Amino acid sequence: MTMIKNKEIKFTYLYKNFLIPFIPLIVFIALIFIPSTVLFSSPKHKENIFITAHRGNSSEAPENTLSAIKYAINSGVEYAEIDVQETKDGQVILLHDNNFKRVSGYDKNIWEVNYDEIKNYDVGSHFNNKFRGEKIPTLEEVIKASKGKIKLNIEIKANGHEKNLVFNALNIIKKEDFNKYCIVTSSNYNVLKQVRKLDPSIKIGYITRVKSKGIENMDVDIYSLDGDIVNRKFIEKAHKNGRQVYVWTINREDAMVKYINLGVDSIITDYPNRLKLIIDRKNKQTLLGNMVKEI
Repeated sequence: MTMIKNKEIKFTYLYKNFLIPFIPLIVFIALIFIPSTVLFSSPKHKENIFITAHRGNSSEAPENTLSAIKYAINSGVEYAEIDVQETKDGQVILLHDNNFKRVSGYDKNIWEVNYDEIKNYDVGSHFNNKFRGEKIPTLEEVIKASKGKIKLNIEIKANGHEKNLVFNALNIIKKEDFNKYCIVTSSNYNVLKQVRKLDPSIKIGYITRVKSKGIENMDVDIYSLDGDIVNRKFIEKAHKNGRQVYVWTINREDAMVKYINLGVDSIITDYPNRLKLIIDRKNKQTLLGNMVKEI
């Protein structure tokens, strides 16, 4: 018994005087060397929050282009958000504004021109000369480039002039067998109701910057909200009702941390690489905190 007691005393002495002082060093080394890929591949992380690259990776490439999609893929995030509209002749293309001027210099509205007229517009030079000659992609081209690499948040932008935008977009999604790898969002609830009717298998999300009373009664799977109207109470209620909550467009680091802590399901950002580093760091801190507790 005396020998066992002496061993316990010796271990306690070694633990207090030699192991505890090195815990900060162990934590520091772990923060540097634990591979981020291990943490990001954890199912728990993906269930809790995922990153959506806004208009593709629009901080590194021209928005809503194939290059932006490729940069989003290279960043390793789960989703790229894109905007789709319809040309005069019914071609579904990627474009955020109703007019081409901001991205191409041509002052023309999308509903006034056929696809052949705009397919060679240069929408890359305004961002950076290295993207000179970047073209406006079709939804079909983007889906083909995304298959097996990244999922898409397809925002249908109703401008009041569309004729068959929803029908044509869903036909493309169906043709490419992509309905399980995308969600469809819109700020127009009538668009979402049409999507639900035509293809109930596709998840739909309502985009808004105003939290109205009727929002809770909408037949949607996702609320995609301006960050200013999101709070923990709303998130918890949405989750209780089986709905997800996304926030946009979150670019500041402090805001990213805020919404991670609130428990949103996805953060939509122009800076996916920045957000990925923050989530990586937070996961490492949580992991190391648990390790220290077990020591």
